[in-house]
Amino acid sequence: MLQAGEECLGGGFYEFDYIRNSLELSGRSYDYGRPRWDAVDVLTVPAVFRGLDIRYDEIPLQNFVPLRFE
Repeated sequence: MLQAGEECLGGGFYEFDYIRNSLELSGRSYDYGRPRWDAVDVLTVPAVFRGLDIRYDEIPLQNFVPLRFE
């Protein structure tokens, strides 16, 4: 949920691939379009996902935006 004054930066779909140990992000939100990675300085990812190969449309996510695990 967005809070007052916040703006959605796009969306899409996700799927865990347990065989490849990856989190696959893809597509676009019907309401907000493709993720606007250029509008994000650093993407904070829960520490539990550390070690997963996180990709958007088969491209490593860190090619779009720096990741910080917390």
